[in-house]
Parts: sequence; structure tokens; C-alpha cells
Amino acid sequence: TMIFSGLNRKRSRTKQQDKYCHHQTLCFHTSSRRLGDGPSFTRMHELLIESIGKKVKFTAQEIELLKPYFIPKKIRKRQYLLNAGDTCQYVTFVEKGMLRSFTVDDEGHEHVVQFAIEGWWIADMGSFLSGKEAIYNIEALEDSEVLNLSKQAMEEMMKQLPAMERYFRLLMQNNIVALQRRVVAYMSLSAEEKYLRLMEVAPLFIML
Repeated sequence: TMIFSGLNRKRSRTKQQDKYCHHQTLCFHTSSRRLGDGPSFTRMHELLIESIGKKVKFTAQEIELLKPYFIPKKIRKRQYLLNAGDTCQYVTFVEKGMLRSFTVDDEGHEHVVQFAIEGWWIADMGSFLSGKEAIYNIEALEDSEVLNLSKQAMEEMMKQLPAMERYFRLLMQNNIVALQRRVVAYMSLSAEEKYLRLMEVAPLFIML
């Protein structure tokens, strides 16, 4: 996962941020539902299965076993998946759309920590793993479809499907590398150079 920082802008605080979904019931496709009425999906899990298949091998039966561990959700543009101060209940896989995580300092300036496009994961991992308050906000930059995985579901899934433990370990290793590169970029690159680097890696961000 590519992590990028250094893109800051002024933001007014609001108390009308949508709260993170805490339901644990797996919802199934209903064609009559509209965006926001519930998770109505036609290609559920496609990118997730593709992402997993790039790192570990699964049988068709094992793929069917892992699907119920994920909670599908649709979120509208500018809706919050997580608010700083809450506990991060899920790690989130982006099936469609784009999200970002960011902090807000005492002066109201936003500090973007990560963008997550289709096929990427996003979470406040410190909060997710420890159960403590999140320091990041997570917001949808466009109408999005995501798959949420709780900590309990993750642990149960890795027990039943040991290859998933390897999958998440590989993700964590990649994240550590990305974090190291982010620190170097933060210390050595100018704002313009960071912008150009972002445009090279993910030009879709520039079009928002």
C-alpha cells in the first residue's frame, strides 16, 4: 500500500460526520436498494480475491469459506468510515471507489496519511490492534464499496485458513517498506516534489 503525506489544507471542524458502522451482520445483495440503504453489490469480493491470489494460493472451496468473514458496506462521498477518537473496529478493503486517512491538528489543518484506491486496504492499525482511540479519520473521497473485516473475524479466519496469515504478513511487510519510504520523502522532498511523486504513482488523486 502506497502511503503519502505532506498534502495539507485548511478544514473547518464539524460535528455532523457520519459515524463508523458497527453492525456485524453480513448483508446480501438486493437489487432494489439504493446507495446508503445497504450494501448492494454485483461483483462482491472480486478485487479481494484477486489481491489474495497475487500473494497466496487458494482453492475455490477455501475462497468461499473466507467470504463470510467480510462485511460489505457502501459509503457515500465525504462520508466518514472512522472518526478520530473512536475505536477502529475494522480493517477495510476497497472494492470500488477511493478513501483517505488523515489527521487534523489544533489549528484545523488536515494532514493526509494515506490514500486507498480500489484493491487497497486502509485502517488505523494502532487503534485496530490495541483497541485504543483512533488518531486518524477515514473518509470516502467518492461513492465507494468496501469490505470490512473485524479483529475477531480476522483471527478466526486465519485459524481456519492459515494461508491468510501469510497474506496479511506480506501486507504488513509491504506497509513497513512504504512507511520507510514515506519518512525519507517527508524529510527530503519539497512540497512540489511530493506532488509530482504522487502524480506519477497515482494520477487519479490529482483529478479529485
